Amino acid sequence: MANNNSIILKISNIKWDENPKNNEKLPKEVDLQWGGKQWDRNQVSTWLSNHFNNTLSDLTITQSEAADTGG
Repeated sequence: MANNNSIILKISNIKWDENPKNNEKLPKEVDLQWGGKQWDRNQVSTWLSNHFNNTLSDLTITQSEAADTGG
């Protein structure tokens, strides 16, 4: 039986720094499965910036438990 410590971070109201080259392709909200129960705003912001290769200016984060995927 696996121990699932991941959570879902619901990230909304994402505001990206101005970069007209790819801003229209960037998400305004995402659900992100985070690998542990501990996180902070800076970690999440840095991860998103690296993943989408753009800088965030603002975001809203809410946490929920990961849904049981069964097995």
